[in-house]
Amino acid sequence: MNETHFIDPATCTRCELCVAICPAGILIKSDTGEITFRTERAGICIHCGHCMAICESKSITIEGIARNAPALFLFHAPKGAEEHTVDAHICLTYAMLAAHSLGLGATAIGLIGPTINQSKPLRKMFQIPKGNEVVESMILGYPKLQFKRAIIRPRKNIRIISNSL
Repeated sequence: MNETHFIDPATCTRCELCVAICPAGILIKSDTGEITFRTERAGICIHCGHCMAICESKSITIEGIARNAPALFLFHAPKGAEEHTVDAHICLTYAMLAAHSLGLGATAIGLIGPTINQSKPLRKMFQIPKGNEVVESMILGYPKLQFKRAIIRPRKNIRIISNSL
């Protein structure tokens, strides 16, 4: 496909799980039985990382999952801490709102946390304390494009059902 997507044919088991999970249909099994990236669909790859996450042999590499953002925020806490997952989601939400209010671009990236949690070198590089887990991650930077206006969508009808006891 290009230099950002790579499948190691020496370790690929050709299980086709990556083909099945790719939301953009980028991966196919070729006539020779190899898993490859479809070059004609390269432009619609969203770099979600699903193919990497499902690959048991770790044969797939996708560069740019953090989209070349200049900053990466990791929200981590001790695994046994009360409400640590909910608290991390709240922190991520506030951080994203603050970033957007300052004109910065911010995106939650779900694949980064589990990847760091499972990699001792990454845990060391990001100084994640022993016993902590990365719950959320956010990339931050200046957006490539700026929206000119908000789109007003018609309001949906909401029906509230109450249970009077």
